[in-house]
This record gives sequence, structure tokens and C-alpha cells, in this order.
Amino acid sequence: MFTLCVAAQFIGGLFPISNLTTAILARSPLIRSMTLWPFLHSPRQVDVAILRDVLTGSGGPTVLRALNAARRVQMKDLMMRVKQPVDLLWGHEDRILTEGDIEAARKLLNVTQEKTTSCCGHWPMVEFPQIVSDYLLNGSSRGNER
Repeated sequence: MFTLCVAAQFIGGLFPISNLTTAILARSPLIRSMTLWPFLHSPRQVDVAILRDVLTGSGGPTVLRALNAARRVQMKDLMMRVKQPVDLLWGHEDRILTEGDIEAARKLLNVTQEKTTSCCGHWPMVEFPQIVSDYLLNGSSRGNER
């Protein structure tokens, strides 16, 4: 499943998302489900205004350059150089990040707090913007919520 999700993310990112495309996604829960399943746990329930803001103008040929550049990044080395405290927040039903990715973050970063959001995919900031906002603004005043 992970490989299929990464492939869908890559292919989808190659095409610029126009205002017409975002309008179609906003109007059709079925098309949202068919195209955004790698990123969202519940594409049919997402706030379409937020989705429009996130998707408008994204995608296109620069995605290939960005992905190629990302392949050259030594993520483990980069994460080991981060010294400041880090909070982790992820969607429990993320189809792109694996438990191994989260475990690597725990080992390589100075993780001070964690929060897993239920019924949420790879884009918690789209599916649950209030939870993300509250966590960013108030997370350091709470204990570990994992």
C-alpha cells in the first residue's frame, strides 16, 4: 500500500492544479475520494475551502526537480543535526508515513511531545486544522499525548 501511495503522490504532483480542478474537487466528493485517498483519511468530509487553499497552484514540473533533490538529502544525518526540541503530530491512518518513520523520528530527534490524531491521514492540517492549531499553540503546556 505504501508504494502505491507514494506513486500516487508523485504522479499527482506532476500536474499543475488549476482553479478548475479545485472547483471540480470541491463539488465532487467522489472525485475527492478517488484522487486524495493517499493524503486524507476522509476526503469526502474535508472542508473544501481549506482544500482549495492548499491545492490551488500546487503541482507541476518543479515537483520532479524537488523530488530529485529530496532523494539526495541524507535524512538521518539531517535529523541528527537538529538539536532543538521537536513535537510530533501525525494522523493515525497516514498512508505515506510508516510506523518505522515515526520510530526513526523518535530516535533521531529530541522529541518532547507527540500527538496522534485519530481518523486522520497524511494531512492533519487539512483534515483537522483546529487540532493542529491548538497543538502548535498550546502543545508545550500539556504532557505527552501519545
